[in-house]
Amino acid sequence: GTWPQISSTLSYDWSQGNKVRPRLVLKPASSSSLCKRSLCEFYDSTAIYLETCMKRLSLVIEHDSMEDTSDIGLNMQKYFWLLGRLDYGARELYSLQRRYRGRLSRRSQELFSLLVEVESGSKKVEVDFSFDLSYPSFPVDVRLDLLSGEVDLDALRKVLVKNAKPGFGSLSRACDIVQSFVKG
Repeated sequence: GTWPQISSTLSYDWSQGNKVRPRLVLKPASSSSLCKRSLCEFYDSTAIYLETCMKRLSLVIEHDSMEDTSDIGLNMQKYFWLLGRLDYGARELYSLQRRYRGRLSRRSQELFSLLVEVESGSKKVEVDFSFDLSYPSFPVDVRLDLLSGEVDLDALRKVLVKNAKPGFGSLSRACDIVQSFVKG
């Protein structure tokens, strides 16, 4: 990935019997790493989210086993596909933190929260998105709080349910919907 905070090495071992076992090793990127001056140096909270996802991915990958070495190509393809999904999600979280002055925090081992404030004139709404490591595959929990002004939060909830379906970019879509709703 393009992450300056973490690097990974995927290797394969077929010395134990007739099964091929993948092994994923995670480590902080070294100061001499080529990605040190990455285009996207994530905030610490995004790096923590990414590291947590990578650790989980490591556990999943290490439980994979293949019949022979001919399956390594498919395994690598799956691994790089999953890395791409993680990269996309981390970039989205990073972008939302910048665009909406969002705060990403860890609520539990596998639960995270993105808190954003959207304001227009005298109206200000706080949105708390709660999601686990399966984001963006499943819906996120959304809590809306009116901090100032007048905004119909029930109508906003209905618009979010109708238009912010799970999938890549769903947090971005939801933030954009809230912003346009608050602006009126």
